[in-house]
Amino acid sequence: MVEFPITPYVQWELHALRLLADEGFGLTVLTAEQVASLETRAQLPEVLVVGDLVLYEVQYEPGWTPCGARRITAPDVIHAATSEIKALYERGEPFLDFFHREIAPLPAPAV
Repeated sequence: MVEFPITPYVQWELHALRLLADEGFGLTVLTAEQVASLETRAQLPEVLVVGDLVLYEVQYEPGWTPCGARRITAPDVIHAATSEIKALYERGEPFLDFFHREIAPLPAPAV
């Protein structure tokens, strides 16, 4: 998910992700506006799904410093999360299309 205006960190991160996209990884992008309806009670969690065995929900301190992850092994939760992620992926815009239109024209961020 990408939020506007693009911060210097997100700009850098999207340049890094471009390397994966250039190598054929099928990345897509959704804007914050496109997922706003899913964030009525809280922000969408950052998750990592490992097959159908485990899901990790990344945990953050109040200042957005990562501080660990919650491990979830309940098959029904993993299946539901995987289904939602697939649906979001299918709604996303191809990464390189987004990158060339929104990110490539930006000047290098000030340090």
